[in-house]
Amino acid sequence: MKTTKKLISILLAALLCFGCMTVAFADFGTAGDLTWDYNEETKVLTISGTGAMPYYSYDSRSPWNDYIGEIETVVIEDGVTSIGSYAFHNCTALESIEIPAGVTSIDTKTFEFCTALESVVIGAGVTSIGWDAFASCTALQSIEIPDSVMSIDGQAFLGCTALESVVIGAGVTSIGEYAFHYCTSLESVVISDGVTSIGDGAFSDCTELQTVNYTGSEEAWNEIQMGNDAFTTWSSGDQQYPIFTFNYVDPADQLVLDKEAYEEAVATAIADIDNYRQDGDSVTTAAVADGVIQALGMLAYDETLSLEDNLRALEAAVEAGKELIDAQRASEAQPDEPTPTDSDKPAKTGAPCPVCGATEHEIEWIGILHQVFYALKYLFNNVLFPIFKAIRK
Repeated sequence: MKTTKKLISILLAALLCFGCMTVAFADFGTAGDLTWDYNEETKVLTISGTGAMPYYSYDSRSPWNDYIGEIETVVIEDGVTSIGSYAFHNCTALESIEIPAGVTSIDTKTFEFCTALESVVIGAGVTSIGWDAFASCTALQSIEIPDSVMSIDGQAFLGCTALESVVIGAGVTSIGEYAFHYCTSLESVVISDGVTSIGDGAFSDCTELQTVNYTGSEEAWNEIQMGNDAFTTWSSGDQQYPIFTFNYVDPADQLVLDKEAYEEAVATAIADIDNYRQDGDSVTTAAVADGVIQALGMLAYDETLSLEDNLRALEAAVEAGKELIDAQRASEAQPDEPTPTDSDKPAKTGAPCPVCGATEHEIEWIGILHQVFYALKYLFNNVLFPIFKAIRK
């Protein structure tokens, strides 16, 4: 009896210790229709479920706020459709965040004062970035806003003093007031021609800003509803110093640049095939390589495709060409059938073919060219054409 009681006591003590360990290393709960789980050991907060995250405020914080200063990683799973206001406000240990494509909005002050945040990937489903969403993220170095975003609200990136480059997607129509104010390391900005309004002081006091690239025309730029001091840098008193230049990127000019880049890539591809030759290659294999080089030279830039897709097709053509060369080498490496001795061979008369009049030497070269022709035909019909057809879809 005493032994039984002792075993029960040990078991209860073990269960109690296990329970204490569980409390020490994990916490979880609900956030509206979503659930959250925080692992104190790994410093990882996971948000899962289906639906929108609730709106929080300065006085009514998120349920994981007790850990807000120690969370290093946030995992937002598919199914979450929005990130609520103040959700990660002052999350000072958070270093990176990847927002999935299912999220459509980033609300007010969501990541404000995340001073260790260096990397942000905004998913292709986000349509709006709220007020102060990333304000005072002083470690953030670059941001690329996807084409799905239509509006950047006021002060969204205010005071991101390490931010060096910004690319604003083609879908953005409005940039709110002071959206990038006092981003003192910002050197370049790309603004799409879809923007119709830029708020007061949107890029004011960006003291290192040197280049603003606008993808539309000068006439289109002049039609933008421009706020007061949108690009002004203030020094002392009332003096202002504009310190940037504009590069208007005309679509026709961009096409020329893309073609030049593609032609350089073709030249590199041809050199690649030329270097793929081997000293021991037969005349036939060398002829196949020459045929591949000729085929690559015929691949003109397709203006209906992007530069990236054209380069992808070119790369596939190079790989297909190498496969043809390898196939020819492999066929020549196969054991030959026993060849007749010189005494068994008919004497070479050098007489022309009675049908076409070609000499024996010319007939040999016709056979080689015949193989090259079918190699190129295979390259176009079975490799290049399906690639272009797939890309067009």
